[in-house]
Amino acid sequence: MSISSRVVLEGGKNLILQVHGCLQDEAKPWIEILDVDKLQVPNRRLRIDGASWLIQEKGTLFLWWDKDNLIFPMESRNKADFYHPLDCPKDNWSRKLYISWENCPTSKQFMFQINMDKQL
Repeated sequence: MSISSRVVLEGGKNLILQVHGCLQDEAKPWIEILDVDKLQVPNRRLRIDGASWLIQEKGTLFLWWDKDNLIFPMESRNKADFYHPLDCPKDNWSRKLYISWENCPTSKQFMFQINMDKQL
């Protein structure tokens, strides 16, 4: 398993996260892809405005606010722009984003990008 994540844009209000890699196992527990405490986010709150992804056939990725709070699943190729952005949890949030996956009996390549706003 090889997964890399990086912030490609961090402005005063906006943040873009890119994640790519190779899924190589049947299923994995959560993998941390972003730690908000390491960024310049005044009150440590984010909202997701949109996302786009490419996942090799038959793989499913899940994006999580924390290990009990699923944001959304991702399959195949798609893009989502949210008319009503997805706010991070108000209470007891670890201030980290995670991914997990299933349906990957063979190696699957993937890439996704998440567009976020810092909540000031």
